[in-house]
Amino acid sequence: MTDYPNLWFVGNVRSGLGSHQYVLSSPREAIAYLSSDIEFPAQTLQLTDLDLVDGEYTAEIVKPDRGVLTTQKIAANRGKVAMDLPEFTDDLAIHLYSDTVPATATSDQSSIAPNWKIFQPKTIIVLLAIGSLSIYLFPKLNLGTDRGDRS
Repeated sequence: MTDYPNLWFVGNVRSGLGSHQYVLSSPREAIAYLSSDIEFPAQTLQLTDLDLVDGEYTAEIVKPDRGVLTTQKIAANRGKVAMDLPEFTDDLAIHLYSDTVPATATSDQSSIAPNWKIFQPKTIIVLLAIGSLSIYLFPKLNLGTDRGDRS
């Protein structure tokens, strides 16, 4: 993750899969987490109302039990992105990030100040999912858990 202190519940899944859908975003990064217990066919995911600054982003499609499935470049425009997803069962995460520091957020976007708020049950579930996801996004970190070789 590149902008963890600024991620917050900003954004929506306009069309996409999963019985549970969570979106976190900041001016530099967004994470969408889709979860279910059934198999979903491949289709287009549309995210709206993101806090992302307009520009090009790297999009990683991550299966938490297998790691990064694909990486592609996508454009964010006025808080919206769209991308094709593979079929999946259980969980799928989409990690959007920019390697460049964005210009100051526009007036309709959140400030860049960290979002430290009171945690509610939904927040705790998403933070646990992000924690689990980070093991796969940053496999070289020694977190005291042996998950085998991912090379």
